[in-house]
Amino acid sequence: MPAPSKPFTAIVDGDIDPESPLTTGLMTAYRDRDQNLKEWIGGSFTAAVDHNHDGVNSSLLSGNVFGTLYAYHNYG
Repeated sequence: MPAPSKPFTAIVDGDIDPESPLTTGLMTAYRDRDQNLKEWIGGSFTAAVDHNHDGVNSSLLSGNVFGTLYAYHNYG
């Protein structure tokens, strides 16, 4: 997996207190954090689309002798 194209930037409390203005630096940090996380988690990750816990695309728990118990199950 390639490294994310944007850094994960820590936002200090002083930048988000009620008296602080919205600055280009703050908004850039928010944008870069979102991009970093999207690339780090996976560009196509959308839980409802990529993995629905239906027993077909769920991974089996290790030691599951019967093959019917999954890491997560949708009881809905």
